[in-house]
Amino acid sequence: MEIRPDQKLRRIHEHIRFYFDFLFRRGFNIVSMMFIDENNESWQVMLLAQNCLVKIYSDKGKVNLTLSTQQSKNEINLFDLVDVIQHMNGGVEFFHLVNETELDEMQRLKRTAWLLEKYIDDILVQIKRNSLFSINRLLFSYFIEKKPDDRLKAIIRFFI
Repeated sequence: MEIRPDQKLRRIHEHIRFYFDFLFRRGFNIVSMMFIDENNESWQVMLLAQNCLVKIYSDKGKVNLTLSTQQSKNEINLFDLVDVIQHMNGGVEFFHLVNETELDEMQRLKRTAWLLEKYIDDILVQIKRNSLFSINRLLFSYFIEKKPDDRLKAIIRFFI
């Protein structure tokens, strides 16, 4: 039996509320929730609080999370969670989703929530401490300073 779109959105909402409960406790609210393709396979949820915008989305089962400040809602200013963490750690790369291909969508959502929860306080401090332009400039400079191959991968991932 195929699940109806409204049931799927309700299930996604329940999982977001459960796995990202730490965001709701910090004052975040869901401001948008929708399917982003005609087959209702891909979805996105936007949360907002404390001058921070969090976009959680799934594209064909692959869960991603991007962050920005409230004033910059256009896509170009959303930064991937892993890139933000790497920037905050001085550019040190880390591997956080080993064997991700073996996980289903909800397991990936849970792992993404776990990763964000580890760093959310530091991210919010950075957002509070810095202005919109300095945060975006710092993160954008992180992309530019990467080696050409890494930069190309980051730009491709950034726009896909």
